[in-house]
Amino acid sequence: MLNKRNALRMPARYARPSFWTGVASIFDFGGALNRYSVTTSGSRADALAMWADWQAVGDDMRAALQAYRAEREDKAACRTTRINT
Repeated sequence: MLNKRNALRMPARYARPSFWTGVASIFDFGGALNRYSVTTSGSRADALAMWADWQAVGDDMRAALQAYRAEREDKAACRTTRINT
């Protein structure tokens, strides 16, 4: 689940091209428009990628727990309503 908050946490390793960059890439046969971030070492790049992956896992877990809590609260509210009626 990639939303704006998660996208801001991701390391700037992946390009986020604009519409016009996409249009220009149609005619970019040599790949001159491709720019990538460069890290000082491969292990640093791996660490950043793993950090971003675990951030995504944590965000997914938080979303799942929030949905589970909401579902439990709805079921509890339904049981209370049936008992009181």
